[in-house]
Amino acid sequence: MSLYYVLLREWMHFGISEAWVRGLSVVFGVAMIPALYALGRTLAGRRAGLVAAALGAVNACCVAYSQQARSYSLAMFLVSLSMFCLARHVESGGRRYGLAWAIVSALAVYSHFYAGLVVAAECISLLFLRPGEFSFRNWFRAFRALVYMLVPALVFVLARGAGALNWLGRPAGWYVLYLFTVFAGNDGLRLLALYAAACALAVWAVWRVATEQGRSIELWKHACLWLWLLFPIGACLVVSLWRPVFLIRYLLVSLPAMILLAAIGLEQLRRTVLIAAAVVAIGWMSLQGVGSYYAHDFDLSRDDWRDAARALLAEAQPGDAALFYVPTGRMSYEYYRSLDGKTAGPEVLYPAHVPGRLDYRDFIVEPLGESLQGVRLDAPRVWLVLDLTETPSGPDPSSVLLRNWCEASHPRVLGDKQFRGIELLLLCK
Repeated sequence: MSLYYVLLREWMHFGISEAWVRGLSVVFGVAMIPALYALGRTLAGRRAGLVAAALGAVNACCVAYSQQARSYSLAMFLVSLSMFCLARHVESGGRRYGLAWAIVSALAVYSHFYAGLVVAAECISLLFLRPGEFSFRNWFRAFRALVYMLVPALVFVLARGAGALNWLGRPAGWYVLYLFTVFAGNDGLRLLALYAAACALAVWAVWRVATEQGRSIELWKHACLWLWLLFPIGACLVVSLWRPVFLIRYLLVSLPAMILLAAIGLEQLRRTVLIAAAVVAIGWMSLQGVGSYYAHDFDLSRDDWRDAARALLAEAQPGDAALFYVPTGRMSYEYYRSLDGKTAGPEVLYPAHVPGRLDYRDFIVEPLGESLQGVRLDAPRVWLVLDLTETPSGPDPSSVLLRNWCEASHPRVLGDKQFRGIELLLLCK
């Protein structure tokens, strides 16, 4: 998510409150609405564009991830803009917008690597065009420019591997159904059924175009959306047979395609009254899904780092030390420490590559056992920030390892506080 964090760094020069930090994602979430309209209008007409924008504006999944200080809304916006540039490139016969597509697609990949699956789907979709109506030579120049821009990302992947995904498990069949339920808007199977019906009408539309025109620009306009939706999901399912890489929020790059396909399907109803009724029904259920999101999240539980960090800072004494079960835990702790204006606090022993300050290496996931080998527990009191979440195989293994390692030298428990998802343990010699 490097592009997002570069933008966030500049954004935070103007404020560091939770609302302001989340606001950057809100900007891109809102920007995706006109992007959906522009793309829908280009592919299927003005009415389809309006329907897509309306569905995107009330979709609970879009609303939820437009409020997280992560790159998901930026990635969805950029892949939508990438597809728009490609659509204009195709409409021009391959004469214009090629470089714009390459630049936006590269930015999308730097916002989230899974956007590369959408770019791959875009490339495959060009097979549905006739060579005579599209200049593949010009497109190849744009593609070559894209490859050059992605060389640093490729080097990073080859150097780091897929270690950051080691925590993922193989997806069960129900999880795939749950993905589409979340995509539809978090209101259960009835809303998913409406989206499925709308997408079925889109299938009928593409079948009609395929039988009447064969390979053509009109067929490509439908095929690119179906590939955009299904290729990233299918590719992750296939790869997960070997190494798990399937996660709903990583696949949000395919969500705009589902919204656009539903809009194109509803547009097949032709009569404005029927289209409006369908949009109102989907919109009403989507708003219920938004309300459900605010009541309780639907993708993962939110650990209460705010209260845990403040409790640790309030009760720590000079000379105390602290260790976190996961590197990103220290990031949350340091954020709330800076937000409250606290300069003092326990000395962080893990993760801590540079004493007294944060370093980029503190947020890189590494084997905990190896990282603890160079840590010395000289402090009389040690705070452990542990994970309370139970995994299918039992307690979090990193938390168990960290606690056992510390109790070997600090066996007495002075305090044990629990917050949502987090345990704050105080040990002494």
